[in-house]
Formats: sequence, structure tokens, C-alpha cells
Amino acid sequence: MSVVLEKELPKGWVELEFEKTIKNIPLNGKKLKQKEYLKTGKFPVIDQGQDFIGGFTDKENFLVECNLPIIIFGDHTKNIKFVNQDFVAGADGIKVLQPNSFFVPKLLYYFIQAMPLPSKGYSRHYQYLQKSNTRLPPLNEQKRIVAKIEELFSLIETNLAVLEKIIKNTSVLENSVLHYAFSGKLTEKWRIKNKDLIGVSAKITEIENELFKQRKFVPIKSEDLSNIPKEWIWTRMNVVCSKVTDGTHFSPPNTPQGDFPYVTAKNIRSWGIDLSKITYVTKEVHSEIYSRCNPEKGDVLYIKDGVTTGLAAVNEFEYEFSMLSSLALLKPNKAILDSYFLKNFLNNPITFKRLTGRMTGTAIRRIILQKIREAEIPIPPIEEQREIVKEINLYSSLTKNLKEIIEQEINRLNILKNQILKQAFEGKLVPQDPNDEPAEILLQKIKQEKQKIIKETVKPRKKKNDK
Repeated sequence: MSVVLEKELPKGWVELEFEKTIKNIPLNGKKLKQKEYLKTGKFPVIDQGQDFIGGFTDKENFLVECNLPIIIFGDHTKNIKFVNQDFVAGADGIKVLQPNSFFVPKLLYYFIQAMPLPSKGYSRHYQYLQKSNTRLPPLNEQKRIVAKIEELFSLIETNLAVLEKIIKNTSVLENSVLHYAFSGKLTEKWRIKNKDLIGVSAKITEIENELFKQRKFVPIKSEDLSNIPKEWIWTRMNVVCSKVTDGTHFSPPNTPQGDFPYVTAKNIRSWGIDLSKITYVTKEVHSEIYSRCNPEKGDVLYIKDGVTTGLAAVNEFEYEFSMLSSLALLKPNKAILDSYFLKNFLNNPITFKRLTGRMTGTAIRRIILQKIREAEIPIPPIEEQREIVKEINLYSSLTKNLKEIIEQEINRLNILKNQILKQAFEGKLVPQDPNDEPAEILLQKIKQEKQKIIKETVKPRKKKNDK
């Protein structure tokens, strides 16, 4: 959150350098490394991460010595935290800022949030905060501003929590739809109306028998799998796909321009292939890759290693392209398996859990091709597959529209937060009281008080003749 304020100061306010509003608390090397964080402990560890509390510790001697409350500023992340409890500082990159007595601490916390600091990635940002100026309202007005901000922010946070819960529930709904889809419950009524449809079990059994002779099919124990309608049949992926392979196992030279697109895991989305950041390979390189892995329209691409392992998309392109081995290519037998049915099945959380549970490797986790070929899949009649896809798309469209509406509302509420801070620091959020002591007089009084304390504590030197 950051705002641009009007230049004119409200009556009774003063502007001063940020460094004059705080005391920078030294940590004297007492910073806990992240690897030493505990899941539970006596004291919270507060660092520059997104979460308010990074972890816990029992090291009492690491407690930050300061007068609470204080403000934590993440030098690298720009995360700002208001701390009103004993804590231990985590890792590097945090500044512990103690507001001076003339500034209500919570107001300074909000003011820092409103400052338009540049974003410099993981570089340090405190230097820009140091060079900024702050606005200091009269003390009583500061208290009124904080009370109003917290009242309004509380209402906004309540609404944001409700919206976040709805988004979470839409994801639960999507998963439930997929679960019902591949258990047969989603099209239960449809099957009753279309009970004369012929299933594909005979064709699948024929293929299974042929693969069994070639030692490429392991019979399925149906008791290990969930129940499905009698019109359906459990089989394995290599039975309903004529080809299950992957892309090139070496990383070929690729450039922003070239002859053929070079598709990797980063280009795969649930809706299809994203070409916004695509690179290209030469005709010679493509020819070698395509002889092994020839993606055609209607094939399914499945991420089998990397951070997005388990995500599938249907290839809707008419033209050729090359693929990296992080992607598996599945060619469905279109007489018995619909491409989009397969894609949705692979993106089903239950399938994801089953297949990723069979991942191998340590440094790089991956699902090997053999595990994909042996993966179990329930096959309804082809007409029912298409009806299932239609129902999934309908629910998907509804939840997508709902999410877009909610995200727009979340964005609007966050903008409203900025507007509240802007009004607060332009003196427009709460009424000004002409009886409030101006901030300039407050600063003068504090300065005089400090000088008096110094004068009383400094003892005069004795003269040489004094005994």
C-alpha cells in the first residue's frame, strides 16, 4: 500500500524527516538464523517474511531490548509489522524502529505503509525510508485518526475474510465436481435417460489381451479402486492411449525467434499451452525431437517433473512443435477416450495424489513414464465422457466467473484501504479540533523537557580550588 499525498499540510500539522520520528534499535548480533527456528517455543521469531511470525525459539537471551510497541521494517521485502510483545529478531534484513514519544506508534506504522517507496527487488529499501518525510498531526488528532483507521480497516478485513472463504469454497466445489465426475455420480441421471448406449468394455478388453501377450499390461485389481457404474471399466493408461512418451532429454539451443516453438513445463496451463514466453528451435533440432515425440492436435501434454508436476493440458494447435522431457505426451485412442475427459481426469486431485505419490528421485522429483503408462483410469462410454466434459466446463465457467467477481471486489477493498490512508494523512479522515495543541508546540515541549532532563542529570565539574 502506498499513496501520493497533497502537498498542503493540514492546519496544526508539521512535516519532519523520518529519522527524527524513530529510534533505530540495534540488535547487537542477536538475530536468529532461519534454520534455528522452532515450530513451537516460548518466544515468537519475527523476521521480514510475509507471515507475521516466522517461527519460535526458547532463547531468552536473544530477546530484543526495546520499549514496546515497535515497528519492524523488512529491508529487502518492505514488509511492515507492528509488534507489541516480546520477540526475537529473525535472520538478516530487518530494522527495529521505536517511534518517538510525540508519535502515536500505530499511526507511524500506518504512515510507513502509505509511503510510496520504490520496489528494488531483493535490494535494500530502508535507505529510501530514511530519506522520506513524515507528517505529524496534533497528538489528540493522531489518536482519533488511529481509532478511525482501525474501525474502517476492521470492517474491510471482515469482508476480505468472507470473500477469501468463498474463493476457497469455490475451489472445494471444483474438486467435488471432478470427484463426482469420475465416480459416475455427476452423470447418474444422464445415464438413466441414455441407458441404451453401448459401452467400450469389449474393445478395451481386446486391447488389454493384446498388450498382455506383449507383456505390456498388468491386470488391475478392481478391489483396490473405487466403485464405478457398471457401464464403465477400469483400465490402464497405455490401453486407451496409443502412445505415452516424453520430449527431448537434452536441452537444445533455443532462442526468442526460430523455426518451431519449443514447449516446456512453464508453458502448460490447465486451459492449454501458453505461448507468451515461448522460445524456438531450428528446423534441424526439431526434426530430431519430433521423430521421437510428435504432438498433434488433440494430444494431452502432462507435466511429469518440476514444481507444477501433475498438470495436464490439451494441445489445440494445428502446427508442429518440439517438447522437453519435463512433459509427457499422451495420444488418446479417440474411439474410446475423449482428450478433454483425459485432461480433466489427470487434473483431478485424486489422480494427482495417486500419480505424484509414485514420484521418484530426490534432487529432481518426477513421475517416470512407466508409472504414467500403468496409471489406472475409469472409462465410460465415449458419449458419456463428452457429457462429463460438458458438465465440468459448465461448473468451471460458473466458478471462474464467481472468482473474477470476488477478485474484483477484493481489489476494490484493497484500493479502499489506500484511499483511507490517503485521507488520513491529508487530514480529511476525522474532523479537526481547533482546541488541539498544534504538533509544533508538542515538539517544542518535548525538546524543552529533554533539555531539562539533561541539565538535571549532568553534574557540574569541580573547580581546582574546591575541596
